[in-house]
Amino acid sequence: MDQKLFRQAVIDRAIRTFGRDFQMVRLIEEMSELTQAICKFRRVGTDLEFENVDYTLNLIEECADVFITLEQLKQMIGEEDVEKVIDHKVLLLEERLNTYSGMKRLKGKTKALKIKGEKQCCT
Repeated sequence: MDQKLFRQAVIDRAIRTFGRDFQMVRLIEEMSELTQAICKFRRVGTDLEFENVDYTLNLIEECADVFITLEQLKQMIGEEDVEKVIDHKVLLLEERLNTYSGMKRLKGKTKALKIKGEKQCCT
């Protein structure tokens, strides 16, 4: 059995064994733990003062826990529907990135124009 099928089977079994409501609460708990791990990582990270504590490993573990419970939720509410919305939102993200990149280019040109003493465009 390949890894993807194995994961799917275990996720299926977890939902059947523990129930939908329990797994949704579990997801909330796991997301909270990931939030804490992110905050600790950002606050301490790999600062030499704390070199004996590896916050990166904790962040990876909490990320994996959230991923697993999110996969369960995705299966419970409709995997295909979630994937369609993900695809749509990725396209929206691409549009925002393109707009952002264009804005950065314009800001760079505006600064260059200011330096040269030329007038800026108001649009």
